[in-house]
Amino acid sequence: MALVAVVEDEIIGVSRIISDIRTNTAEFAVLIRSDKKGIGLGKILMQAAITHSKNKGLKRLEALPCRPTAA
Repeated sequence: MALVAVVEDEIIGVSRIISDIRTNTAEFAVLIRSDKKGIGLGKILMQAAITHSKNKGLKRLEALPCRPTAA
């Protein structure tokens, strides 16, 4: 599942959740457009991922580290 933050028809952030129903666990990652960092969007997307996972009855949620890419 992906949660997408959009402003004026432009994607500025994404939270991706990959769940495993066999183990009731999930992994997630949050990606924010570089010019939108520092405004709290990552926290909002992380909280949305946590809420979604709880609502699905998942017992464990792990963050996946993402490395920034060179432009």
